[in-house]
Amino acid sequence: MATISAVWGIGMVSISEADDLKPEYGVTGTFSIVAVDPETGVCGAAVASKYPAVGKVVPYARAGVGAFCTQHWHHPPWGEKALDLLEAGHGSEEVLGMLLKDDER
Repeated sequence: MATISAVWGIGMVSISEADDLKPEYGVTGTFSIVAVDPETGVCGAAVASKYPAVGKVVPYARAGVGAFCTQHWHHPPWGEKALDLLEAGHGSEEVLGMLLKDDER
């Protein structure tokens, strides 16, 4: 029981100190990265955010094709559509333009 109390006490101190360091204006952010190794063709994507399990919905990747991340207001249809367009031979800038062309947001 003493060990649990000590760990709980340390956790409470850490949380309290972290709250003191928060900016008053509530900064939030999501960071995404998409990368490809041109020599091997290996690609991947990763995302970090304050939102739980964001890595399950934001990055899309398809072996031998590429990777794509939706971010901010996640739009699920874009993930697979982007990969389909990449697989059809369209470049990344072209794919982005095609997705944005019909976007009403």
